[in-house]
Amino acid sequence: MVGRPQMIWESVAWVVVALAAVPLMTLIEAPVKARWPSAWPALRGLAPWLIGLGPAYLALISGAVLGRSFGLYGRGGAAGWLVSTLFCAGLAAGTWGLRRHLANPASEQDLISVVMDEPRWALYRAAGVVWLGTWGLLFGLGVGMIEWVLRTRPWLAEIQQDRGTWLVLIRLGVSSLIFALTGNFWLTWTTQAVCWFLLSRVQAQLAHEP
Repeated sequence: MVGRPQMIWESVAWVVVALAAVPLMTLIEAPVKARWPSAWPALRGLAPWLIGLGPAYLALISGAVLGRSFGLYGRGGAAGWLVSTLFCAGLAAGTWGLRRHLANPASEQDLISVVMDEPRWALYRAAGVVWLGTWGLLFGLGVGMIEWVLRTRPWLAEIQQDRGTWLVLIRLGVSSLIFALTGNFWLTWTTQAVCWFLLSRVQAQLAHEP
């Protein structure tokens, strides 16, 4: 269901804020560091949380996007939660079973990124539903890919050789798939975090093996 005009424009504004947050931080880094050098380390540590959680939270409490479209309530009532939970548990079990084959690209930093990225990607999907109804999930994936391009600049040769460049794109695709099947933000967020935690732990173990 497409939202009312005011809701559409408000959701557009929060998506723009989310997309512009990282470039904006890059622009203000030098002047802020020069003016408040002692405060910059704390601000830099807080910035990823503000960027990851801030726009999504403010869009929800302002009514720019609906909690249902965001995935706060899941899909299909108690039965839907049960089926979705079993599906996500299966994904986690599959990740554990294949951990030795999947562990190489994972790291603890990826786990941190999962926590930061999922709420923002959920915002894109929810805003897409406001704009386009049932096509919103696909549109949210497209906005996530635009964000990926703006952040990683994959056309640069040195960026193309960085494994993190492509891991973010993989996580975005997996997130979109899980949400499309479950309609549940909490399970999508938790499943991503659990799977990448398992992979990062195995990667850490492999790094210490002779």
